[in-house]
Amino acid sequence: MTDVKKDLIEIETNITMPVLDVHFDVVKSELEGELSKYENVLVTEETLKDDKKLAQTLVSKGKLYDSKRKATVNEISAPIKLFETQMKLLQGLCVSASKAISDQVAVFEQVKLNNFGELLAESIEKLRLEMAVEEQYHNIGAEKVFIKLGSITGKGAMNKASKDGIQNIVDKELMLQNQVAFRLLQLESESYKAELESPLVRENVESFLFLSDADYALGLDRIIKSELARQVRAKEAREAKQKRIDAANAKKIADQKELDDQAAERLKQQEGSTVEQRLSEKFGDDQSQENSQHQEPVELDLSDKQMMQPDHTDMTDDRFSSYEQQDNSGQIYQQDVNYQQPEYVQDHPNNQQQSKPTQQQSNKAKFVATVTFEILAPSHVPEEAIAKKIFNRMQQGGFDSITGVVVNKA
Repeated sequence: MTDVKKDLIEIETNITMPVLDVHFDVVKSELEGELSKYENVLVTEETLKDDKKLAQTLVSKGKLYDSKRKATVNEISAPIKLFETQMKLLQGLCVSASKAISDQVAVFEQVKLNNFGELLAESIEKLRLEMAVEEQYHNIGAEKVFIKLGSITGKGAMNKASKDGIQNIVDKELMLQNQVAFRLLQLESESYKAELESPLVRENVESFLFLSDADYALGLDRIIKSELARQVRAKEAREAKQKRIDAANAKKIADQKELDDQAAERLKQQEGSTVEQRLSEKFGDDQSQENSQHQEPVELDLSDKQMMQPDHTDMTDDRFSSYEQQDNSGQIYQQDVNYQQPEYVQDHPNNQQQSKPTQQQSNKAKFVATVTFEILAPSHVPEEAIAKKIFNRMQQGGFDSITGVVVNKA
């Protein structure tokens, strides 16, 4: 390093110290003697005006001494002020030359720092890849604190302090990543533990996910309480809605039951009238025969083919329509009707034998008729579908009082 003092250009200064001889003691003694006569001055009404003038005169005299001081100091200070100006000028010349060099040094050092910054960025990224730290956990720019000349070795490499520094940064990033992963892993179990219907997800805790354990616990407790309150409100709303639906359904059922009861009552009345009318037609129930002592034998014609023969052209039942499509042969079904003639029915009126009446015709009895059908239908047609079809056809045939049909596979 250059010895500045050794290279300094010598400045020769001829200094003559000023000597000021003002006979101070003599002047002081004379002044004190002059002023002593005013020490016992007593200001009165009569001397007030003159005393004011006297005080002003003394002040003016003091100002003369001060003026003399300033003039003398300025006179002897002139070479000193000139010397100060000259030295400052020399200093300025040195500063100007120094600044030109310093600017170049600053540029050089900045280039060196920029290159070192790139080296730090590459080193920390490589370290993050090796430790599998995800990008969302990178503390961007944290390594810039080590971009300084003191972190660079003579060869431009990282010194030990900067290496340890970026290692510490990546370790903290990895710790945060593992901490967040654990929190998200436990989030579902914490949700069910708190009896939430749906588990919390990352979006619910994102605002405090990266905070300290204490702050995260507070945030999680707050969000769980909020979700529980929302869950209670939602449950109450669902229950209220279900009550309204149940009430509406109950009313519909009650209204439908009332309509069904009314329809059943009307059907019952119509059925009773129809049965009575048909029996009267079949058995010749009239007023004149009721008064007769003997009842003519009546044959109950159960071979009504129009009633019992299936109608192959009017298959409106939905289930039989589907079965018709499934039957590859195109044949819907065939049936034969066999029945046993009731005991009270004799031979056809063309026969000469007639049965004797066992009771007066005015008395009526209820009979239960059993009819056996043999029906040929596709094997895949269920028994209940056949029974339904027979039931409908019987009602269409006028048997309104039919109570049921039983079909058994042979």
